[in-house]
Amino acid sequence: MEKKKRLFSVFDVAVVLFVILAALVWVLILGRTPEVETTFAGSQARYFLEVQNLTALQAAEPQEGDLLQEGTRHLPIGQIVSVEISPHELRVDDHEAQTIQWEDAPNRYTIVITVETEVVETDGDILAKGEVAIKGGGLIHITGPGYAFANVVVLGLERGAIS
Repeated sequence: MEKKKRLFSVFDVAVVLFVILAALVWVLILGRTPEVETTFAGSQARYFLEVQNLTALQAAEPQEGDLLQEGTRHLPIGQIVSVEISPHELRVDDHEAQTIQWEDAPNRYTIVITVETEVVETDGDILAKGEVAIKGGGLIHITGPGYAFANVVVLGLERGAIS
């Protein structure tokens, strides 16, 4: 006589219960949005962005008064106050003399862009226009009218009264 096979085994039921329990934990613990406390809102800040290894045409694109956006989500991050253009420097290692020298790269430039914006400070972040985190030493992507730069270094941030 042949035995009938069960439709579900005890192992199948255990796996289904484990998946349902894991999904429930994921929703309850990881799915909730954290509450953010605003320390101060509506303050002005000035921050500095460095873009390296540009051609002369690329370095001339950002102009005072341009409105910048964060490059991936296209959120506003402020207005350009000034742009400083300098020669791009390359590191040259002299292994025989065991020295390091910096030399200007031919036809390559570095720009430092000064941006002013309103900021909101939360628990651990400073948010430009209340939406984009600006952290010294961090990298962001920016877009302006007719140009875009990736891997832009945030050199620093000044908060408070901007004159």
